[in-house]
Amino acid sequence: MLPDENNRLVGAASLIRDVTQEARNNEFLRENDERFRALYEDMPMINFIAHTDGRLLTVNHFAADRLGYDVAELASLSLQDVVHAADMELLETQLEYCLENPNEVDSAQFRMICKNGDVLWVSDYARRISDPRMEESILLVCSDITPMKEAEEALEKGHERFQLIARNTREMVARHSIDGFLIYISPGCSYLLDYQPDDLIDLSLFEMLHPDEEEDIRELFKSAVEDREILTENLRIRHRDGHYIWCEMSISPVTDPVSNEVVELVSAIRDISRVIELEESLRSARAGLAEGEGGISPQQLEDAREEARREFAEELAEIQAAHKEDLQQLKDAKARSSSGTIAEA
Repeated sequence: MLPDENNRLVGAASLIRDVTQEARNNEFLRENDERFRALYEDMPMINFIAHTDGRLLTVNHFAADRLGYDVAELASLSLQDVVHAADMELLETQLEYCLENPNEVDSAQFRMICKNGDVLWVSDYARRISDPRMEESILLVCSDITPMKEAEEALEKGHERFQLIARNTREMVARHSIDGFLIYISPGCSYLLDYQPDDLIDLSLFEMLHPDEEEDIRELFKSAVEDREILTENLRIRHRDGHYIWCEMSISPVTDPVSNEVVELVSAIRDISRVIELEESLRSARAGLAEGEGGISPQQLEDAREEARREFAEELAEIQAAHKEDLQQLKDAKARSSSGTIAEA
């Protein structure tokens, strides 16, 4: 307004400023905010925005459903209420890192406690949020990895059980890669070959065989993988002092419970030197020694062989049964993981 000396209005002045870019910026921020909220709410992940002291500022519906709360109830809690007490120190360290490094994303694995007491393993990504409209806060995006952890635990228990059985037999029990390298070998190798297990890990079984049997055992491995069968063969293995020991090896393929591909082989190897000696004695007897004059009868040989087979078969069956049970547990855990992913989608 422009008044004259008598305070009468005689004109007006205006100031015009171009705010087009500012309006565009505000619209851009509004659209981005809407996209973020839609992504935050609709993503099938456990999403929290938490104050630096652990208070939950916002949660999404998926998080509430997964933990067994309604949204308002969960949002009234803190991280201390839903994170396993044993893992809180880890999470606090993560929050501190995010505050000190505002442009960095950190990740961790920890346990959450559902309203009903169930435990969920989660893997999270966390980052500090710099927004003047909000309190100092941290965004946590968590995925449920419980089925994966259950599968890992089942596999670990399987290996422990396998090794427990293997440690308590005098036979040599081993796990091999499909090309023959030793992944695990039981303490029975000390009794049989005078080696300690650590001496043989990562060595090829084929390097320890008598040259006359190496090619046959390579074919045995190949057949076990291709035919998915338990196969048995006699072979000579080199003792630490250089001489060869006659052994019987039964080898069994191990398949991945999901892909059904053979991933390794398990073998049980026992000393049959005495049986070979009996066979040699029998051949000598048949060549001219009369029964009862220093030789052995066919029945004695058969009885000895049958007793050795029975003892070996019992131990091998126990090992294979335990391995089969452990693989089924791993398959069940992976199946739960697959069905959980489908359900979330």
